[in-house]
Amino acid sequence: MKNIELCVVQALWFSLCSSACIPPEEESVGEAESELSVSQWSTPTATANAYRSGQIATLNGSTFMVSSGECGAWSCGDSDEANDLYWSRFTSFAPVARTSGIRIPNQGSARKSSVAAFNGFLYMVHAGVSDESQTWITRFDPATEQWSPNFQVPYISFVGPPTIVAYNNRLYFIGTTPSFAMWVASMSTAEVFTTATTIPGHTSASRPSAAVYNGVIYVAHRNGQTGDIVTGTFDGAHWTGPTAVPAGTNGATIRGVDPVLATRNNFLHLVHRRPESNYVWWTYFDGCSWPAEITINNLQSTYDPSLTTGGPGLVLTTTSDNTWNGIIESRKIFISTYNQPVPRFPPPPCSVIGF
Repeated sequence: MKNIELCVVQALWFSLCSSACIPPEEESVGEAESELSVSQWSTPTATANAYRSGQIATLNGSTFMVSSGECGAWSCGDSDEANDLYWSRFTSFAPVARTSGIRIPNQGSARKSSVAAFNGFLYMVHAGVSDESQTWITRFDPATEQWSPNFQVPYISFVGPPTIVAYNNRLYFIGTTPSFAMWVASMSTAEVFTTATTIPGHTSASRPSAAVYNGVIYVAHRNGQTGDIVTGTFDGAHWTGPTAVPAGTNGATIRGVDPVLATRNNFLHLVHRRPESNYVWWTYFDGCSWPAEITINNLQSTYDPSLTTGGPGLVLTTTSDNTWNGIIESRKIFISTYNQPVPRFPPPPCSVIGF
């Protein structure tokens, strides 16, 4: 009798049910594995050199990258080259091709930047050069391909600038303080800023990442000073507390420092490095559960990755070190893409999976 009831529930949700109704748990896992496969990730392609890698975001169907200057070693002298900022646009992903990097005038950052599409522009938030806790903002107009003069906003951010994400017609900033407390603020389309407020229960000694999924903001971050990765959600008014991501071995909490998030076709993707190695790990959330994480074809990165929805599905940056006598002089940026087929159905509600 219960199997018949399951078929009825699934038929109502999917508008069909096979004659041999598959139990919901087995179906959801099998469907996720068929729709989301590590074999869909492309071979990494070298695209640029930078000292602090490149941060990527997609605006109006085009993926842009903001990268640092190339050289950060003592051999560069006093040029301060590593703090320069450059932008480029990807023109193709098969093969990978982009425009030449163009220097963003009169702007620099002592940390990697944050980029996000909002209100028809590409916004970039970066740290100061002499004071890494400062937060500066600028916008890129795709029509003129020009960046506005940057200006400082009154947010103090630890270990790099806050992450930014567009939600409900506002641009949200999520950062951390030197005491590891996490905070949130937002900006209107008229570039009017709110005061930063503390996010209850969330702390991090590293920079967070954020993406919009199922109508709320998801944030992923290192849990305090531990190596555990947790998530939380924000619906525009309320935050949920930190929740572990149980996608490690035997359901253990995954571990890392700077996880990155992106949403694609009803799935929330999370990519990160573990504290003990440079291998890049990947898992995803279907609204109900996280499958066990796996490495992306043994891909490694010497700097924390950046991830965005774009290209055929997802675009990922990773790096390898360019060294001289054991000193890191710069890093080579690689691009990997994820060609995700369109899912046949939206993910079933958790009540169906756990019926």
